[in-house]
Formats: sequence, C-alpha cells, structure tokens
Amino acid sequence: GNEKERSSFSVEKSTGSRQTHNNSKRKLGNQSDYTDYEGLALLFDESNEEALMESIDEKTLAEEDKLPLMREEGRSQYMREDVVEAFRKYQSRIPKTRRAYTPAYWGVFDLTKESLYGCKEFTEDDLQQLSQDFADHIKWKPESVTKNVEDYFDSNCEKVDNDQELRKFDRHVQFMKVNMNSFQQMLPEEQLKMTSSFPLFHGAFNSSRIKDVWGETQALSTNDARNEKANPFKKARMGRKVDMKATLAKTSNKFEVIYGEVVGGLGPLGIPMACRKKRFLDKVKLMIIMRDSINRLLNECKHVSEKTRTSLIVYGWLQVGLELNFYAMDWSGSGIYRFGLIDRCRIPADEDDCFMLEDAYCILKSLENKSLETETTVKQLFSENTK
Repeated sequence: GNEKERSSFSVEKSTGSRQTHNNSKRKLGNQSDYTDYEGLALLFDESNEEALMESIDEKTLAEEDKLPLMREEGRSQYMREDVVEAFRKYQSRIPKTRRAYTPAYWGVFDLTKESLYGCKEFTEDDLQQLSQDFADHIKWKPESVTKNVEDYFDSNCEKVDNDQELRKFDRHVQFMKVNMNSFQQMLPEEQLKMTSSFPLFHGAFNSSRIKDVWGETQALSTNDARNEKANPFKKARMGRKVDMKATLAKTSNKFEVIYGEVVGGLGPLGIPMACRKKRFLDKVKLMIIMRDSINRLLNECKHVSEKTRTSLIVYGWLQVGLELNFYAMDWSGSGIYRFGLIDRCRIPADEDDCFMLEDAYCILKSLENKSLETETTVKQLFSENTK
C-alpha cells in the first residue's frame, strides 16, 4: 500500500475498529505517495544538502523541549483515536515544499516540538500530556553513582581506585584530556568525534552484549527499507550512513539499538561549525533511521501482540560541538512514532573541568542499561512470533 515505507505496518490488533483503520488508510492514500523514495533520496543524498538547507526557514524551528520526568505510577497507553486523527490532519496539511524535512510526514511525532511550526491540531496542553505519556513509557533516569565514582569525578578525574570498570573509563578520560586543548580551536568533524564522543562511549559501555561501531557506518535498517522495491539504480544513491551505531550482539537479527551523528566539527575558538539548519536536517535523518530500525524488526515479527510491539524503544544521539543530545523513539501504533529528547550533557573543553564528565557518565550508564532492556523486548518479540 501507499503508506508502506512510511509506517510499514497497519495496526492489525489496534484499539481502533477495523473500519476507522480503513478510513484513515484511504485518507493517507489521497495524500501523495508515502513510499516517497524521491523524498528519501532528497534527504539522504549529500549533493542535495545545500538546496534543502536553503529551503528551511530557521524562524519556523523552535527550541527543543526535553521530555518531562517520568511519573512512577504513569502507565504506557495507546494513542487515542482522536490523537491519531489530529496527527493525520496535521500530516495532510504539510506543504509539499516542506515535506521531506518535516518529521510528521515520515510518521514521526516530534515531541521535542522543534518542528511543529504551524501545527494547530494540538494545543500546548495536548503536547504536554503526550510528552508525559511518552516519558512514562521510556522511564528514563540517569544512573546514580557509587561513592568511589563520585570521589573520582570530585578529584577532577585524577584519583582512581581499583575498581576495574572505573579504571577502564579513566584510561579513556586521560586520552580525552590529552586532546582537550584542541577543543578550543578549529577541528574537523572526524577528529572531534574520535577525541570526544568515541572515548566517552567506549569508556562508559562495558556490556559485551552491546557492540558499537564508529566511522561512517551503514545503517542496516535503511538498507532493507530501500531494497524493498529492489530497483538497483535507486539502491546506490540512497545509502544512509551514521557516525555510530550500537548493535545488540545477542539478538538473532543483530538489532541496531542506538544511532549517533556528529554534526560538523569545531570552528575558530571551538565554536560549532554546523548552522542551525544543518543540525535540524541531521536530526530528521536520525529520526528516519531510528524509525527504520523499529520497522525492520516489526516487519519480521508480524504475529506478535500489540502490547509487545509498542514496548520496543530505540535511542539516538546528536553531537553539536561539545554538546550531546540524547533521544528515544517508540512505535505507538497507527503508524505513529513518538520521538523525544531524554537528556543532554556537555563535554568539557578544559582539563580543569573534567568533573563535568560525571553527567555524561551517568547518562551513558543509563543508556547502556536501557539498551539491554530493549534486548529483552527484541528477544520477546522473536519468541512470541514463533509461538
């Protein structure tokens, strides 16, 4: 069907009736071809980047909102029928010229609110409520640290005890320290990545069940998405690469649970090179890659309860200069993917500020644990699918 590439499945066991579902499917069909390989080619072909950025009006981009704190008693719930209808209406009103870089066009509900310019279908209160529901599902909170780890950061990463994991992290921090003076001057993207986020992730992640790959690396999920139509000429020009991806090594399909993008290097005085538009464009690409990862798995597991399908969560991060933003996405049924900003931190540019790394450490430890929770969900999907 026309909506295939964008949402990849219809809701077989949705709370809405079959009739409503067919209606919304029909409405979608009228909107234009959501398979939209051209739209994807436009987004992911670097030669188009300048032209695309030209067409983005910076005034339409809002500051990103972080998701609210989760409520302990909050329970995850399906998208209500009226929310789905309102989202469909908003989708249908996206001007043709803005489609390729508007997340909602791709089925992504951007709860950072950055891209919701001109969206009259949801009030501020609606969005707040939807963000809260999403936060209650993600259940994100940074790890709290033990006394020895706290002491380590208090000593500005100079006094390390015999804790093996901490010693491993410290070796990576020392490597970062050696390079920190270069964070105050011009630095190409590759070098920034390999001297900041790379050692940080590598030092903090310890699980052998998570395998991270760095450098321009192909996102598998998008590979599948483009090859569904098996047109060999389209294939080559639509490869979608990320700067980092983390794979769950113990899942049968080597599920890709985290994607990361470094958006440009550093300019004079260590100021980020990437303009606002470039940052936004990379974020939209990240959303589509995260969405495709969910799609790829749910396409393999068609015979699974709605509850298990909607419990799948994937993560992404963007680095702009020395700032790191962390995102989460789930599929909430009805071809809608919720996306939100779960946390952010900053990498210090001076050896004397290494205590600041405690934030990053806590976030990454939590991200590692959340990825392992996703591993459990992925395994559950496969086992339910074969029953």
